[in-house]
Amino acid sequence: MSRVTTWYDRKPYLHFDLPLSERKATEYVSDPERIARHPFYPFISYTLTTPRIRKSPPGGSKPFANEPKERLIAYPAHKDGYIFAYYKTKLEIPYEAWLKSKGLDNTVTAFRRTGANNITLAKKAFGFIADNPGCQIVVTDVESFFDNINHQQLKEIWARFQDSDSLPKDHYAVYKAITRYSVVERHKIYNLFGIRMFSGRNRDDQPLRLCTPQQLRDKVLARNLVKSNPGLPQGVGIPQGSQLSPLLSNMYMADLDVAMHGFVNPIGGAYWRYCDDILLVIPDKYRSDELMGNLDSELECLSLKRSIPKTQIIDHAELFAGRQLQYLGFMFNGVEAVIRPSSIHRYHRKVKKALQAAVSGATARASVPAMLHHCARKLCTICTQTCRYAGKRSNPARSGRNSAATSLITWLNLLM
Repeated sequence: MSRVTTWYDRKPYLHFDLPLSERKATEYVSDPERIARHPFYPFISYTLTTPRIRKSPPGGSKPFANEPKERLIAYPAHKDGYIFAYYKTKLEIPYEAWLKSKGLDNTVTAFRRTGANNITLAKKAFGFIADNPGCQIVVTDVESFFDNINHQQLKEIWARFQDSDSLPKDHYAVYKAITRYSVVERHKIYNLFGIRMFSGRNRDDQPLRLCTPQQLRDKVLARNLVKSNPGLPQGVGIPQGSQLSPLLSNMYMADLDVAMHGFVNPIGGAYWRYCDDILLVIPDKYRSDELMGNLDSELECLSLKRSIPKTQIIDHAELFAGRQLQYLGFMFNGVEAVIRPSSIHRYHRKVKKALQAAVSGATARASVPAMLHHCARKLCTICTQTCRYAGKRSNPARSGRNSAATSLITWLNLLM
């Protein structure tokens, strides 16, 4: 059967329910009355840990330290996921129209179907900086962004994009599911039912669902394994991992995007936001402290705060004095952009994980070559485009800055 929707995506992971066909899923999610009464399952959660090697502070016992970044990922049940994906497509229409009407189509860059990727987005930003000597650059991000999204403000913004003072019943049911959500830790429920970790590809010797509704009541709820959104008492937080959360995060920042674009654009500056990563460029005759004051004020109106440790304020001249701008996985010195070592390390970890899964037999062996091939092609594409971009501003063969990336490309091409 050919695909007739843009939102349907059948996932093979284990959850409390079974996947639906596209036809059955469409029949279900397109009925507002049914959605208004729909009982949502708890999310399954796990902690995603990303190793990060940082320089130790002066006086430390070791020159480098591992400061891992942890994110709580929560993914919904299959039918719940179809609902989130369907309402994402419904909300995208007014949101995209609003972006165009405000001149923000090229400003908000994450979670949108624009055809751009991190490489093209970074190239555009670096090109603007290179073409505007004497500018000041501010890079920052929002502290614990998804965990601090205010529920009441989100509901008001959601209704605003529906041209209404309140949410329709079906939208309100989805809003409640994404704000008053509950989670079950993946390793605990897998252990409870004796399921091997990473067995979500529905192999013959594994169940097709985690448990029946009766088992959910008698075993999972009885053992108090279901936990509510930890931010619910404060009225904050949406899960990272649902199909709808990325769009809602963009909608939530609508007023900030208008304000910051309106501040920097008339003075010849630029503003970009990639989820919670913010990049601002202004002429050096304007004060960066005034800019930061405006940004902090707008964030405060959204019950958010800027991450002070992750804030960089760089004068254009500092780029040529050895300081580097880090943005979207790249480093820029005013002349050329190079890929960050951590970006290469990220794909190395994915390849290593695939190999470990193959050895343990936890992953269907037919999927391992495909995963390795995907990781290799992705890494090769990034390195190739990085070298091409750097080559437009300097000769990589002469500078030697990209020799490692060039060698890596050659090696990966041999594998493919």
